[in-house]
Amino acid sequence: MDKMTSGKVISPNFSLASEGSVQYVESQEQRASLVMEKLEETRAIKEHAEERHRELQVALGQTKGMDRDKTPWRVILLDRLTGCVQRWVSYASLQLKPDDPNSPVEDDEDFQHAKEVHVPLWRRMLRAVVQSWMFEAFFAVVILTNSAVIAMQVEDLARNPGAAPSDASFLITSVYTFLFTMELLLRILAGGFAIFCGAEWSWHVLDFLVVSSSIFEFALEVALQEAGDGNGNVFTNMRLLRILRIGRITRAIRIVRLVKFIRSLRSLLYSIGHTLRAMVWSVVLLALIIFLFGLIFTDITSEYLARDAHERTEVTEGFLKSRFGGLQASMHTLYASITGGLTWIEARDALAEISDIWGFLFEAYIAFCLFAVLNVMTGVFCQSAMDSAEKDHELVLQNVVQEKAKYFRAVRRLFTQLDKNADGDVTAAEFELAINDPSLRSVFDALEINAADAWALFQQLDSDGNHHVDVDEFLEGCMLLKGPARSIDVVCIKRDVAGLRMRIDNQGLELGKLSKNLQKLCDALNPASRGKTARENCPS
Repeated sequence: MDKMTSGKVISPNFSLASEGSVQYVESQEQRASLVMEKLEETRAIKEHAEERHRELQVALGQTKGMDRDKTPWRVILLDRLTGCVQRWVSYASLQLKPDDPNSPVEDDEDFQHAKEVHVPLWRRMLRAVVQSWMFEAFFAVVILTNSAVIAMQVEDLARNPGAAPSDASFLITSVYTFLFTMELLLRILAGGFAIFCGAEWSWHVLDFLVVSSSIFEFALEVALQEAGDGNGNVFTNMRLLRILRIGRITRAIRIVRLVKFIRSLRSLLYSIGHTLRAMVWSVVLLALIIFLFGLIFTDITSEYLARDAHERTEVTEGFLKSRFGGLQASMHTLYASITGGLTWIEARDALAEISDIWGFLFEAYIAFCLFAVLNVMTGVFCQSAMDSAEKDHELVLQNVVQEKAKYFRAVRRLFTQLDKNADGDVTAAEFELAINDPSLRSVFDALEINAADAWALFQQLDSDGNHHVDVDEFLEGCMLLKGPARSIDVVCIKRDVAGLRMRIDNQGLELGKLSKNLQKLCDALNPASRGKTARENCPS
């Protein structure tokens, strides 16, 4: 420090630079001392924490090694509670929702590794078998054949009412019951009871109901056969037959499981389920309209029938009593008139016998319901179905993959046409020669690729700049050039412009700092010229 201070006396030209250097060194020394203090504090805290951790481990080891009779009950209770909580947390995090896509830790590699290590090997192997396409295909065939067997059994029962099922029919039904039960057990063993809380919980609940009904039906068949051998009375047999008939009806639910394996049917079912909410409110609105008009027509019909009988014919009186004699009958008539269950002109003529005003009112009701209410309800259902189809991520993903594969095949065929010598590369000459062909230009237009400037298009496709375009470059370039500019393209351009602007601003700041340092250097070299710019002081 003294040497630097004496440097100011010996060399006055460097006085300003030396003062700045002293201040800089002092600030750096202060900062270094603060950093060293923080490091010392951090090291002390770390050593204290490690010491406490070692003490805790020793205490836990002593607790585990202590005699059960001499250990305090609080320590024993705390140890047991800690073990229970650890096992519960492990079970909840690794087994309750193993396939939850919304879990925040599903993407963590450490969590995935811990989960795979935690799951036993036999369960991992069984899960791989259950999730394979062969397992799904096998049970899809089982469901199809079971549906055919159910149809034959129902048809045989319809042709021979009251006939007892044959032993072959009972044996086939038992085999299908065993297969469905094994499927459900395998799924539970592979995924645990968490499958009833996962993304496909509804299908697993349906499987459980189907298997339960099948087992219940099997037990009833056995009980009925034992009762038929003389171990029961007639009333017991009739009661078992009624329950068994209901069980056979529930077997038709198995056919719904085909929707699980066919993606298109599942999309239709999902669309229908999505429209149920709109259907409920539409039915409520339609019921209110029918209730309002039903009150009007029931009231005027009751008043008309209370008059003198000479004012009406027997046909009109009978029709009005049967169709508008009460609120329930009037609402049923109004509903049947707009849904095709009744010719509405007959009801209109009967009301016109009372007065032409009520005939016109009935026509207005028909027009309003048919052209307004029902059409709006149909539109709402169609919109709900379209929205549900767009929200079906698996169907959307499948459509995107299919469209992409179709586009790739078309682009490969186009590349084959462009490659005249079949060497796997398209040169600029080949590309320009082919682009002048009207048929190939139409192919480019069909692929939504603008081929107005052949050379510019070739440069865009030639990503490595070797004036040769192979099939991979052609595919990638055509995918990027397809159609107009997309939102992602605009976002990429904005990001690049923002990055370029940031780099320009940083360069401007660096130039400003360089100019200031140059000014200080010039002032230090020539103190007599202070106040002038760096260019004036250092023209060279």
